[in-house]
Amino acid sequence: MKKTVLQVLLEHQGEYVSGEEISDLLQVSRTAVWKHIQSLKEAGYKINSSSGKGYCLLERPDLLTPLEIKTGLKTEFLGHNLLCYTTLDSTNETAKKEALADAPEGTVVVAEQQQQGKGRLERNWFSPPELGLWFSVILRPQIE
Repeated sequence: MKKTVLQVLLEHQGEYVSGEEISDLLQVSRTAVWKHIQSLKEAGYKINSSSGKGYCLLERPDLLTPLEIKTGLKTEFLGHNLLCYTTLDSTNETAKKEALADAPEGTVVVAEQQQQGKGRLERNWFSPPELGLWFSVILRPQIE
């Protein structure tokens, strides 16, 4: 539900959307909308609330979060199970462990920084924060 409230605000970014309009669209109470707005604010979204006008998304957080990624995701299965970390030794190693623990196909492991990232042939992969996208995807191809 929080994702859907965010999508409505993103569609009207910089404009006010009334709580009533959001509640009608999502078929929930205005109190439920308010709670989701508060949750988004706690997650780092800058949202202005104004009596008589509604809610206006001013700024999104500069963070890799499942909500931020999933909001724009339009895939059949990739990224629906999303594991986000600030720092990991290696997204590949974490993805391998998750795959062995039966994580679903399409699981994505994302990190803002890897301390022991690995590339092809186990080569070191330099992956400092804020200079790239560091992720691994679990795929289970049907090979005959």
